[in-house]
Amino acid sequence: MKRQFFILSSFVLLFTGCFEQKNASCKPVLVKRVIKERSYTLGAGFKPKKDVITLSVVGEGIAPDNAKSETHAMVLAKRAAILDGYRQLGEKLYGVKLTAKDKVEDAILQNSKILSQVNAIIKNASIINNSYKDGLYRVMMELKISREALRRYLYPQDQD
Repeated sequence: MKRQFFILSSFVLLFTGCFEQKNASCKPVLVKRVIKERSYTLGAGFKPKKDVITLSVVGEGIAPDNAKSETHAMVLAKRAAILDGYRQLGEKLYGVKLTAKDKVEDAILQNSKILSQVNAIIKNASIINNSYKDGLYRVMMELKISREALRRYLYPQDQD
C-alpha cells in the first residue's frame, strides 16, 4: 500500500512540475530509495559480530608459602593466574614450541626433559571472572579478535 502511494505521488509531482513551467523541458526524474547500511563494531577494525572470534581461558595461580601476609599471597596468586591466562591465550593463538630430550642407556630411559615455550603478543584481553579460595586464584579471561586481524597477525607475509 505504501509503495503504491509512493509511486503515485512521484508521478503526480513529476507531471505537476512539468505543467507549472510552460517553457521548461520535462526531464524524467529518477527516484532512488536510499538504504543506510550499518556495521556494528566491537573495537577498532572489527567487522560485524559474525566475523569475531572469542577465545576463553581459565588461568590459575597458587599463593607462595613465603608470602608476608594473606593479602600479599592473594596479590601474587592473582598475578600468577593472569600470566597463566595470557600464556594460554598465546598457546591458542600462536602455538607452543616444544623441546624434548631423552637419555636412554641399555634400552632403558634414564632421563627425560620437556621444555615448552610460547612467544606471543596479546592485547586487549579481558578478565571476565575471578575467584580466590584456599590459596588458589582463578581468572577467566576472554579475547575477542576479528578473523581479519587474526589473519594479519598469524600470516603477515601474506599481506600485500
